[in-house]
Amino acid sequence: MKLDALTPQQEALLDLPVVFTPRAWHESVYIAKPLSIAEQGFRLTAVLQAVRNAIIQESWDDEPLFFDFSHKCFPFTGERSALALLDLRLVVDRTEAERHVLTLMLRHEAEALEKRIPGEFFALGEVVMTQGVEALAQQGLLDIAHFLDRHLCGDWGELPGADRLKNERAVLTGASLFSQYDVDVGAAKKLWIITSADRRFTSLLLPIEPTLPQFD
Repeated sequence: MKLDALTPQQEALLDLPVVFTPRAWHESVYIAKPLSIAEQGFRLTAVLQAVRNAIIQESWDDEPLFFDFSHKCFPFTGERSALALLDLRLVVDRTEAERHVLTLMLRHEAEALEKRIPGEFFALGEVVMTQGVEALAQQGLLDIAHFLDRHLCGDWGELPGADRLKNERAVLTGASLFSQYDVDVGAAKKLWIITSADRRFTSLLLPIEPTLPQFD
């Protein structure tokens, strides 16, 4: 049963923008060959109302990390014969103690991340490195294969929780991926690995180096 009055926590969440993963947008808002341009707007309004209902459904002492709910809509194929039931998850994305955005995804997208076993789950593309990383690797002082394997398996190294969540979201949305690992090789104490949003390049660099690699 919905509450008669919103709590300050609920009002704060309702003020945040809602960002869809591509698959959640495709299933809940996009529609093939719409009868009118307003039809997609109706679908967007309906799913955002479902988001609101999920947030205000009940009160809570500790703000949830996510809300699971179901939403009925016509299939994105444009068929009007039967409603499809979508299981959705609304994730409260934070940086440290601050809320910044609500991410809406299909529930099985989130569950796939939770059940993931170590292994390749995104493309590295071409692996490139700065001169400093290459020099350490050639001297046998830095095992870059070890750190690439960790990056590829979703072991993001020494990152705070908010940055780890950004990476998990980026695997789904196609944004860039960033890992940071502690190393102890002379002046080098950190190794950064960055996979580009288009997955064409994965670069290895040391934050102590004066310049970063540039790619076309």
